[in-house]
Amino acid sequence: MRNLSATVSTAVAQDSTTPVYLVELGYAPAIRLSTVGDVSWNGQNWIDSGVEVRSIRQTKGGGQTASLRLLNHDNAYGALVLGNGIRDIPVDIYQLYGSDPYAVDDAEHLFSGVISGVPSIDDYVTMTLVSDGVLTARTPRVQLSSFLGEDMPIPGTRILWNGDSLVLESR
Repeated sequence: MRNLSATVSTAVAQDSTTPVYLVELGYAPAIRLSTVGDVSWNGQNWIDSGVEVRSIRQTKGGGQTASLRLLNHDNAYGALVLGNGIRDIPVDIYQLYGSDPYAVDDAEHLFSGVISGVPSIDDYVTMTLVSDGVLTARTPRVQLSSFLGEDMPIPGTRILWNGDSLVLESR
C-alpha cells in the first residue's frame, strides 16, 4: 500500500482529476516534457510541449507497450528522430496529480523502456515504445559485425579448406 502525499490526497478527493504526465526522452541531453504546463519535479524542469501519452498497455509476456505523440508544429521533433535516430533511446513516463509544487513521492513511475518505432511524422511525431526486456531481450541491440556483402568472393572462387577444395556458387 502506498501512502499518498497531501498534494495527491487533495487531487484524488476531487470529483474530477486530470493527471499530469511527465515524459523523459533519453537523448543527450535528456528531453523532459509535460502534458500540462511547465512543471518542476525531482529537481528537473519539464516543459509544456504538446506531448500526448496515447496508451500504456500490459503485454501477455509481462512487459508494456506505449504510444506517444509529439506536436511537430515546427518540425523540431521530426528532425530530432530523423537526425539522431530512435534505436535504444530510453523513455520514462511518470504520472502526477494536483498542482505544482510537487514532492518527489507525488509521482508514479508508469513506464520504462525504449523507442521501438516511429510510424508517422507529420503534424505529430508518433512513437511506439516497448518496455525493457520485451523487444530488447529478443533481438541484438548492438551491431555484431560489419556488413559482409562487400567482402564476399565472387561465384566460382575456389577455397581450400582442410585439404578439400570448395567452389562458391551463386544462389
